[in-house]
Amino acid sequence: MNKLKPRQLDLLRFVKHYISDHGYGPSMREIADGLGWKSVSTSSAMLDSLERMGYVSMEFNRARSLRVLRPVPGEEAPADIVYAEILVANTLTKNMPESEVLPSGNGEISLRLHSGEKYKVRITHA
Repeated sequence: MNKLKPRQLDLLRFVKHYISDHGYGPSMREIADGLGWKSVSTSSAMLDSLERMGYVSMEFNRARSLRVLRPVPGEEAPADIVYAEILVANTLTKNMPESEVLPSGNGEISLRLHSGEKYKVRITHA
């Protein structure tokens, strides 16, 4: 995974805290204003790069659909993500005893089936 640049890290932190405070994602203008950027195009370009890296998701043409998918580097994963990983891992192995589940602590679980196929499951924090 690529290391985040300082501005990307600032943006990710801002979005995480905004969602935590308001219960929904910020607009492009709120991001630009909150981070002292003059243009909303900067917000958009930076979010596009974070989305390509798997840190955030956005639904096309849906306002305030921005979600953080991974913990901010340097911060712990929320306890409920780790707990959800454990629940999912226990459920998967119980229902598919021929599988191996590998929780990662960052909101992802790898599931390896007895056939050798490997799947990733991502748990997001709303």
